[in-house]
Amino acid sequence: MSTNYNPKDIVVEAYPYWALRTAQGFTIYKAGITHSTRVASIGFTGEAGFEAGLKWVRAEISRLLKDGTRMKPAPRVDVSGAAKLAESFHGRAPEFEDTYEKPRIPDAMANIGAVYAIEYLAERDGKEYRFRHVFKQKSRPQLAVAPDGKFVTMIGGSWRFTEDGFEDT
Repeated sequence: MSTNYNPKDIVVEAYPYWALRTAQGFTIYKAGITHSTRVASIGFTGEAGFEAGLKWVRAEISRLLKDGTRMKPAPRVDVSGAAKLAESFHGRAPEFEDTYEKPRIPDAMANIGAVYAIEYLAERDGKEYRFRHVFKQKSRPQLAVAPDGKFVTMIGGSWRFTEDGFEDT
């Protein structure tokens, strides 16, 4: 979801936090790499309420900063193995856009069942191809899903991903 606003409505900036004046009051956001996340809303009415609300905004941002929620630099990660595999599969060096943040893996996941096959679109040597791999019965991984349904992974099985795609082992 995209929100349009006038930059003049930004009333406080204290990295990584910033506050936006809205028709209902203020909304405090925490800046991220790709987007900002709403962390608080403070309502007010009239100009007198605006001044009082602005004090609340500054106090809330100050509290957030004191809680140690300042963004810390991401630790360096060795991506050479992933980059090498991507290059051997795609036939070109990976670009920055090809990288993703490491997902948070839930403590518990639902086992949905065995994965019979996997099908995907991928670029290879400058062209897009449709790939399909049918797992042998002894090689099938289990499909696991996070409780919120937004993280899916394959667990176990006897397979690996190579420059040729999925292979049973």
